[in-house]
Amino acid sequence: MVIATARSRRPKEYAEHGRQEMKEDPDKLCYFCYPEKTGQEKDVLIYQNSEGEWTLRVIPNKYPAFERGARVKHSDEGPYFMMDGVGYHEIIITRDHKKQIAEMDAYKVAEILDAYQERYIDLMNKKSVNYIEIFHNHGMEAGASISHPHSQLVAIPVISPYIRMELDGAENYHRSNKNASIAR
Repeated sequence: MVIATARSRRPKEYAEHGRQEMKEDPDKLCYFCYPEKTGQEKDVLIYQNSEGEWTLRVIPNKYPAFERGARVKHSDEGPYFMMDGVGYHEIIITRDHKKQIAEMDAYKVAEILDAYQERYIDLMNKKSVNYIEIFHNHGMEAGASISHPHSQLVAIPVISPYIRMELDGAENYHRSNKNASIAR
């Protein structure tokens, strides 16, 4: 379980209840169209076109579920094991404010996948990272609080017991069936 109190301060463009069409305020500055104007930290990664305009950016999440650069501190309370919420929480932003991944040209989708891979490779060998998850928010029901299409990456020092069971199960299956697939 992750308890991230700072996430309660993030902006919310979607209505709290019910499935509704997003109504944006045209005078309001989009956090993701102009991250440098909204007090965002320096880019972690930026892709640019031949004119020097950004096409994709990776930035630290302004309201992270995990604190970057903090030391991992463990503690026990009764039968429970706890640790501070440390790791990396980044946002992958595409330039187009309206276009979802399914509507993009293949080269734009490839750019997103390249960014996912580049960030994954950069973070996978960090001492404090044992698990990386990349996900794309699409709409309020998926947890998005901003309508601008974006993905998120979290890299943390622990692997969920459920993910560990799935990984172990996949490894056991592969080990017991690798010779069977060659014989077919």
